[in-house]
Amino acid sequence: MTHAVRQQRSKRWMLILLVCVGQFACLTIGAMWFANRLSGNLGMLMRHEILANNAHLANQLAQTIIEMDLKDFTPLSRDWQRIQSIVEGTRLPNGGYFTVIDSKEGKVLNHPQWHSDEQVPGMKLGQIKLYGPAGGRDILSSVVSGDYMSMGWARVGGDEQLLAVRKVPSLGIMILAHQREAPLLAAISRIVTSIKAAALAAAVALVAVSLFFTAGVVERYESRISDVHGHIDELADEKSEKQLATRHAVIFELAKLVESRDSVTSEHLDRIRAYTGILGKELSGTIPTLNEETVRLIGLASCLHDIGNVSVPESIFLNPGELTEEERTIMQQHTIAGSDRLMTIRQKNGRDQFIEFACEIALAHHERWDGEGYPYNLREENIPLPARIVALADVYDALTSQRVYNKPATHAEARKVILVGRGRHFDPAVVNAFLATEEQFKSIAADAQLKRLKQASKQTEPAMA
Repeated sequence: MTHAVRQQRSKRWMLILLVCVGQFACLTIGAMWFANRLSGNLGMLMRHEILANNAHLANQLAQTIIEMDLKDFTPLSRDWQRIQSIVEGTRLPNGGYFTVIDSKEGKVLNHPQWHSDEQVPGMKLGQIKLYGPAGGRDILSSVVSGDYMSMGWARVGGDEQLLAVRKVPSLGIMILAHQREAPLLAAISRIVTSIKAAALAAAVALVAVSLFFTAGVVERYESRISDVHGHIDELADEKSEKQLATRHAVIFELAKLVESRDSVTSEHLDRIRAYTGILGKELSGTIPTLNEETVRLIGLASCLHDIGNVSVPESIFLNPGELTEEERTIMQQHTIAGSDRLMTIRQKNGRDQFIEFACEIALAHHERWDGEGYPYNLREENIPLPARIVALADVYDALTSQRVYNKPATHAEARKVILVGRGRHFDPAVVNAFLATEEQFKSIAADAQLKRLKQASKQTEPAMA
């Protein structure tokens, strides 16, 4: 087995393991979600059952007291002792009990701990908040007029308790049936914990079965996958060649449109491409998205930065003098025109990184870092990185080239302009890349200057002869 094949197998097994881990995570999360939902629903159901039971027991006690025909509820009286004996002798589930309070002040009249806890005789429970679906209300005011019963949960004696309140208007008392909530929560926790453990075991079993069958499928179709990969590679190579041919055709055909109107454009495009490549390579050391391929594509796309100039009238495009405000506005539209033409190509041929870069460059290479550029006043990193790179390359070449409207500047003069524009016109990171590679810029500009001088010399020789 070759090293490449072993690597492919290792990658596939790693993928299988990752899928199994993902399955286990999804199953576990789903089970935990179900258990939590069950916990909430089970809690609501059990609370409802306990409150209903409390209400039934409180109603029974109220009926018993009414039938006893009691007259005197004064503590320690004979009638009081009869009720107290019932309260002390009755135990509700979950550590529950009965309490009797007067319906005017909420003062405790009967309580299981009346004799054992000296604080109980002075307690007033009427002002304790009873919470239910309608919100919180005092126990005394919780029973709505015309009804004898209210239910909810309250904090009594430091415990969260489920409470049913039965009002006996004829006797001026209220009967409270308590059950502690803690045992209920503990029971629910035990149930949910058991469900979670079972769900976890089921998830492990399902993932193990999935791993077993997936491994069998992978082993069975290993050779087929290899054949498919080979076919895919062939298709990818064919597509890459087709894309490359398309790119070159687009570049040369569109560049010719501009070149036909400006005799210096061809050399300008070569230099822009060279400057852009130098800057991109330097920036690739600090910007992960700039690799060798993207730098190459950005350099290639830079040739189309001024393709929109074909839409500018010749009277404006070739005007050596200063443009009017209206003419300048028309001239600035070349960025949008160029981007629109390239977008049309992208829409017809689908998404392609080269066309994406070309669109970004054509549209935004005249934007400025400080937001004072055109056409959309983009600023800082809102300007696409390829456009920020080409912006500096374009300005440097414009300054150091012979144009109808200006004489070429020296490298030192162009360098000064770029430094002044750092953080204003240009991305500071791109300026740093320029400073690190300025000798290469200087060399290319010097070669262009020498070439211009030779061409000028050849043109003057026949005239002198």
